[in-house]
Amino acid sequence: MDFREQILRIKQKLEVVRFNCLSPNPKSIGATYWFYEGNEPVDLSLINEFELRHQIRLPEEYRAFLIAMGQPNRSGISRIIGPSYGLNSGYLLDEISEGTHWLNRSCHFFPEMTFDDFLNLRKTLGEDDYFQSRGSLDMPFELFQGTLNIADTGCAGVIAIVIAGPYRGKLFTVNEQFELDIDMPEFYQDSNFLDWYERWLDCCLTDKKFEHHFT
Repeated sequence: MDFREQILRIKQKLEVVRFNCLSPNPKSIGATYWFYEGNEPVDLSLINEFELRHQIRLPEEYRAFLIAMGQPNRSGISRIIGPSYGLNSGYLLDEISEGTHWLNRSCHFFPEMTFDDFLNLRKTLGEDDYFQSRGSLDMPFELFQGTLNIADTGCAGVIAIVIAGPYRGKLFTVNEQFELDIDMPEFYQDSNFLDWYERWLDCCLTDKKFEHHFT
């Protein structure tokens, strides 16, 4: 697949977002985490190593993004420009090692999932998994198999991308603290990572709120 045209368009929008007065709302809770810095490519060898280690292939659109602009261009910054606190992808590939042994197993979640489906899944897998603390970079338990955390939204909320299964490449948001019974996974309507990310940029450029637009 050729994503060059969309990647170029995204790069152009990113530059405007960084300097335009209508760039991400200054009141954004995550702006101080990514400082409006630019992005630079992730070394392809790191991506290949990550995929080989976990016996996966990242969704093509997300992979293309990492190769083109997936890490910060300045040391000391742990995230890159993105919704809320920014994207974790800049340092994801060389820091995640433990707790990702579920990455190559099909994701349990699906867009039409009901709350009953979700509760039944939790019961099937065993409630103990949901009350253990998890690292901020990954979701290592079986419930989250086949998914990768790519952003934090605050208060234990995360945005993840499906790595394996029928909905590979789709994104969803969820709260990790299930003991609070706050929510269940909700999928974004966007078909893939690039469409989702470009939609966020478009909202920034028009000073509109980035709505979830769930399926």
